[in-house]
Amino acid sequence: MVICAPIAPRFTMNPHNAHPAPTPSLDPEALASLFEHHRPTLRLVAASEVGFDLADDALQSATITALRASTTYTPNTNFPAWASTIVRNAARNLRRSESRHTKRLRNAAPTRNSAHNTAATPNTGLKPSTTPARPDIHLPTEFDDRLRSALDELTPEQRCCLLLKTVLNHDYATIATILDIPEPTARSHARRARLKLLDLLQSPDTNTP
Repeated sequence: MVICAPIAPRFTMNPHNAHPAPTPSLDPEALASLFEHHRPTLRLVAASEVGFDLADDALQSATITALRASTTYTPNTNFPAWASTIVRNAARNLRRSESRHTKRLRNAAPTRNSAHNTAATPNTGLKPSTTPARPDIHLPTEFDDRLRSALDELTPEQRCCLLLKTVLNHDYATIATILDIPEPTARSHARRARLKLLDLLQSPDTNTP
């Protein structure tokens, strides 16, 4: 009788159990350089959420957040969309913070002699409407207080698409890429924004000096 030696079991590596290769990420310097390259676009994205006066603050906060979350961005993918999401979130957080701060100031304001106290109170900077815009945006001269007030009546999406189109002259395909939305949606937002602005600017209340 022939006795066969037991065959040792073969162990094969399951590819599903293998450790995945680490996702490549940009170093902080390269990421900061990308942010600076897209700064005019990202600043308009921030301005569409919080206005031009607070856009730089929102953009600074977003840059810090992006550097901390750099591993979530895959190089050579849609950086403007990735960065725009971070900028919009930072701007919305800033808007909520400013709203709470304004509410606290109102609650702390004295009820008696309010007119006198308001005149004597130094400017808090909450609404620095006279602050000039950064030169990298080159806002048209017709962006006066009347037009800015009308822009406030638009939705953030409408405002963003319109600003990207009129200020930076982006085409709708580029706007769609930046905001990660379909091109027809970007076109629709801009069209609705124009129609609403025309209606607001032609109304007697808006034209009143």
